Amino acid sequence: MPPEPMSINQISRTISKKRFFIVALAVLSLLLWRIFYGLSQNFWHEDIVQIYLLGLKYATTGLWPYFGPDIVHTNQQIPGALQSLIIGLPLRLTQVAETPFVVVNVLSLMGLALLSWYLARRFTQFSCLLLLIWLATLPSTLQISTNTYNPSYLLFPACLFFVGWFESQAKFRTLHLGAFSVGASMGFAIMFTFQLHMSWPLFFPFVLSAILLPSKELSRLYLILGLATGAALVSTLLLPTLIAYGVSSLWTAGTSNSGLHFSQLLEAPAILARYVSLGSYEFFGFNLSASIDERRQFILERPILILSAVALAAGLLWQFYLTLRMITDYARNKNRRYPEYTLFLLVLLWVTMIFMLTPRPPVLRNFYLMFPVVVLAMVRLFTDLGNAKVVKRLLTGLIAASSVFHSVVGITLMPDISLYRDRSKIQRALEAADYRIFGERRPGRY
Repeated sequence: MPPEPMSINQISRTISKKRFFIVALAVLSLLLWRIFYGLSQNFWHEDIVQIYLLGLKYATTGLWPYFGPDIVHTNQQIPGALQSLIIGLPLRLTQVAETPFVVVNVLSLMGLALLSWYLARRFTQFSCLLLLIWLATLPSTLQISTNTYNPSYLLFPACLFFVGWFESQAKFRTLHLGAFSVGASMGFAIMFTFQLHMSWPLFFPFVLSAILLPSKELSRLYLILGLATGAALVSTLLLPTLIAYGVSSLWTAGTSNSGLHFSQLLEAPAILARYVSLGSYEFFGFNLSASIDERRQFILERPILILSAVALAAGLLWQFYLTLRMITDYARNKNRRYPEYTLFLLVLLWVTMIFMLTPRPPVLRNFYLMFPVVVLAMVRLFTDLGNAKVVKRLLTGLIAASSVFHSVVGITLMPDISLYRDRSKIQRALEAADYRIFGERRPGRY
């Protein structure tokens, strides 16, 4: 007898299972590819070695890390144990040199998945999976969020903070999260960032607007309670520092890196270019130790890279054109109905202004926290074009070009610049419980 035909419910369940399997496989493949790329990057850059040593020292000695990343030009360290623990605990538990790369990539992809979910719900023309793959293959997220450099850990709190902030504002509210969740995500992200990088003050105006001008759907009391709870969870790692070194240890690094620097206004054009590149396919940052000429020569010597680089360059110019058109249309009052554009321009102004209050250079890593704002505006630009199919094809082509480009770069450079150039030194340090076999920490408190 022929088999009975499947019911509509059975067909639906079968399709759902296949779709889940495809999505899960795609996400896992994306994670593994990003781990590979992170492992292929320049591990022996002095700053990256020092960050890795923070974790290795904790893993091999068990000494509590009262302070984290170095601020070289003022000879200080950022307070708190988070950076050392987030690298050191995986090393201590597994005794495998690569595990910190797995952790940073899992965190980064979690942040991107949350942001993609928000964007897909707000802009229904694009699937969550397409947006996730697009975000995960952008050069800015590949260069900064896949290795063990301390700015690489900023993508997770940036996405967590801004999804919470978007939900706190009536014009951006999409997921309809509760007030406590909104506040907790922002509070957690702020104190997470506080222990990793000096760029955390960039969050200030957003916290104020969330508290003073929350969506009418949200209880201000519960939002503030969530903010305090989320912040307290991560702040527990600051308590030993506070007890051992006093309250002043929490702000000394910040006050030492502040002051008026009006000359930073001259950097405004460069800031705009870097700001836009956060959400576009700018690809010349693939080797921290190489000059632009060396990078260009590297590409010209490999025909497969020339083809993918041309595609990425075209994508970069396309997005710059869209951005400049958005700015000019905004100036003519043609597209001010979109709050994403207003936010994009206000944040650009904020980033430019805040660098007048610090001697820190306006390089990408110092305002990387604004990544979600830039990509929010970019997706709005894509939808503003009106032809979702064409945009999807363009994004698919750019994703393919980026995947080829960064895969070839990673495979080619890995033997010379990655930790595999001398992985045995790390492994010996772990086995002998002596981080000094790998290297010495800079003079400091930890």
